[in-house]
Amino acid sequence: MDEPIGGKPMRRRGIVRALDELGRIVLPIEWRRVLDIEEKDPMEFFIDPDSRWIMIRKYQSQACMFCQTLDNLLYYHEKFICPSCIQELRLQATLELSSPPASPGTEEVAVTASAENRGPGRPTKDIAASKRGRKRGKAYERLLEAMRTHPNSTQSEWARRIGISQSRVSQLLQELRQSDPAMKTMKKDGQT
Repeated sequence: MDEPIGGKPMRRRGIVRALDELGRIVLPIEWRRVLDIEEKDPMEFFIDPDSRWIMIRKYQSQACMFCQTLDNLLYYHEKFICPSCIQELRLQATLELSSPPASPGTEEVAVTASAENRGPGRPTKDIAASKRGRKRGKAYERLLEAMRTHPNSTQSEWARRIGISQSRVSQLLQELRQSDPAMKTMKKDGQT
């Protein structure tokens, strides 16, 4: 069995290769794909004179994998990461977990504070959620106004009057029916 290195089993591959005229070792392309080795990747060579083996692996520099800084690095899953990048990752994961999925038909605008405007460790503000709420409220108000002024119109006509799609009108009516019991008697085409 392969011996574990760093908690991961080492891939042991055996190959006999002659050196080319420039003293290079040529690895088959299949092996390069499996070992994730690209052209011009820096490599580390380990030589065991007793067994006459040469071991090769990709060189791992001691720099943060995201920002390439060299200060206060932590070793995590065979990668080096700086504390500020870890903080950014935690913040991003927290934001992704806390934001609810968008309902169909709502437009999302991604607005984030720039790095200069926020201090270290402070989360970015999600302004898009508050804008969505205002847009949704305006759409409700416009739909209710159109329903009051044109009670015998169809959903398509209401949509044309207020400038949204018929499917969005249907969604708003469905949400209205769920929130207001008096609206449950309304038919899907808007007729009572």
